[in-house]
Amino acid sequence: MADWLVPILVAVIGGPLMVLVQQFRRESSEQHGVLAGKIDKINDKLDSHIEWHSNIEIPSIKEAKKQITKAQKRLTTAKKANKE
Repeated sequence: MADWLVPILVAVIGGPLMVLVQQFRRESSEQHGVLAGKIDKINDKLDSHIEWHSNIEIPSIKEAKKQITKAQKRLTTAKKANKE
């Protein structure tokens, strides 16, 4: 193959390919901008939800056991009432 033919083939094939790649690249940057906005919204929602959880009062283990015992007694009473 002639030495002068290789650069011409590279330019003829590579030029249009580079134009297509640039088009996809621009579209990709626009999509990244949109996604960045959505990610920021999700981040804000998560922050507020985590803050909400941090404000919940957590009962002590002793209090939790009392609540469980009361619930179990109510369940037992309800089961007995259904049998009768």
